[in-house]
This record gives sequence, structure tokens and C-alpha cells, in this order.
Amino acid sequence: MATTAPASSPPSAAPGTGQDTALALHGRGRPRATFQALLAAERDTPQEVRFRPWAQQLTTDLLTRGHNLPGVREFANRVGVA
Repeated sequence: MATTAPASSPPSAAPGTGQDTALALHGRGRPRATFQALLAAERDTPQEVRFRPWAQQLTTDLLTRGHNLPGVREFANRVGVA
């Protein structure tokens, strides 16, 4: 009898997905989309956003480069950047 592999996690829950998306969007100069990806990563894996250097660096960049995105300062406070 053949066994089947367990269903895989949905892509949004895969480790690194939020990081990859946020970094790619940031690299393309899309601050609003970067922030949305960080928010999604925070919902999916809050510990990754709070404790990983990549997320803290992106958040710092969003704060210091004058993007004036609504909610960025509050997000930065939540993840310990501001």
C-alpha cells in the first residue's frame, strides 16, 4: 500500500516567504508594498519580524528614508526598532 506525503503548508506559512517577499519588494524600490509584506509576515510569524535583523533593517529603512507610510512608526514600536 502506498503512503502519501502529508499536505504541505500553504505558501504564506512557509518559512522565509515573508522575508523573501519583503526583501524583493524593498530591492525594487516599493516601500508601500514592502511595508505590507512586513505586516503580513508579522501576522504569520511575529517572532520572525520582532527578532530577525532583516526585518529590523527594512523597518529602519522605511522610517529613515522619508516614506511617510501610515502605520510604520507604530509597527516599528511593536518590533522594537523605534
